Amino acid sequence: MIKLKFKNLNFFMNRKLDNRLNIIFVFPGLGSFAKEYEYFSDSFNQRNQVIIVEFPGIFIVNNKNNDYLFCITKEIFLFIKKNNINKFSCYGHSMGGIIPILLFKFFIKKRSKSVFINNEGNLIYSDSSFVTKKTISYDKCFFLNKGFSNLVRKCNSSDDNSIKKWGRNLSHIHPENFYNYCKSTNFWTQNNKLLSYYKYYFKKKIYIYGENSRNLELLSKLFGVQKIKIKKAGHFSHLNNKDFFKKSLTKFFKV
Repeated sequence: MIKLKFKNLNFFMNRKLDNRLNIIFVFPGLGSFAKEYEYFSDSFNQRNQVIIVEFPGIFIVNNKNNDYLFCITKEIFLFIKKNNINKFSCYGHSMGGIIPILLFKFFIKKRSKSVFINNEGNLIYSDSSFVTKKTISYDKCFFLNKGFSNLVRKCNSSDDNSIKKWGRNLSHIHPENFYNYCKSTNFWTQNNKLLSYYKYYFKKKIYIYGENSRNLELLSKLFGVQKIKIKKAGHFSHLNNKDFFKKSLTKFFKV
């Protein structure tokens, strides 16, 4: 993959950036890296531009509300604007699924006819993971000094291979980034704000979920949205069932 750094973000691409192609942005969840999504690039031919966004190092938020996701989204918008990208589709996993919604609500401000595949993307408060709520229940200083290392240790000792892999990833993430990401996610998932934005700003919506991690409350609210269950998979269904994605992504995006 080709790596391009822009402001605080890294953009990994399957080819040199060409805004004339069918562009698909991939937004990994917290604790995931671009390398996990390399096979997305393999699923598309050379008429398509795949751009995987990664959040490196420590990301200092720069607004009065300390809103991590909003600041990331703003930098992505500046990247889109600088490169004259006028149309694109999105795939977002977990907390990364919030970014396309904020992008269209606050920066692009128009309804998208492109496809948005949301893979368990934290649309309502009960969909916000236990880890997210647990993280912000701690005093920030305690979490930075002890809580984060405890979380990494618990993940590394898990019997679930995907959780164990996530724990290894966390060792490369700054604890303050992790805390601020969780704080921002908790804010945006309250009062069903994201769910209403998701329904309004995107005409072509697909919601993917692992059968072992389905949120029945959310699924009951997703009327008008195409829903796809990934069998034998949990929250990390893009890793649990790669064959499904390899065979189906091109069909979903119709490119």
